[in-house]
Amino acid sequence: MAAAERRLAAADHRLAAARAAFLPRIQLAGSGGGVASTLLDDPISLFSVGGSILAPIFQGGALRAGADAEAAQRDEAAYAYKATVLQAFRDVEDAMASLRFLTEEAEAAERQVAALDQAYRVGRRRHEAGYASYLDQLDAKRALLSARLDLVQLRFQRLTAIVSLVRGIGGGWTHD
Repeated sequence: MAAAERRLAAADHRLAAARAAFLPRIQLAGSGGGVASTLLDDPISLFSVGGSILAPIFQGGALRAGADAEAAQRDEAAYAYKATVLQAFRDVEDAMASLRFLTEEAEAAERQVAALDQAYRVGRRRHEAGYASYLDQLDAKRALLSARLDLVQLRFQRLTAIVSLVRGIGGGWTHD
């Protein structure tokens, strides 16, 4: 986004320079000197001061075309900057929505892990008491491990969403 902002500022400066080319330029010049003569007792001093105004009369079409081209490039840079800003807002909104969704999913997965952990403990006690087969206990343990893996995956996705959110709002880190 900073690069788009710099391109827009540079386009503004180029447009201002193209518009300034329409203004007349004033030049001041001066010179001085002396002439020594053997015929005259006093040397003759010559001084000249002059100025000129240069107006871009015959370059009007070229200057106007240049200014129009710079204005078009400035508009292009402005639209690119606007698109960059809108994309940044979109990235932040997407990251926030993703974070909210993943937080809710992780909370639900934590409740599921707790329920499956309870079911596994009950299944293990039932097996030890002789009311259930070892296969029932293994199924409960398999379901618990699968839920724990899902929870770890959701936590990873949530952390990734947090990083995306921080990057989207302009944050970051530096390497020392």
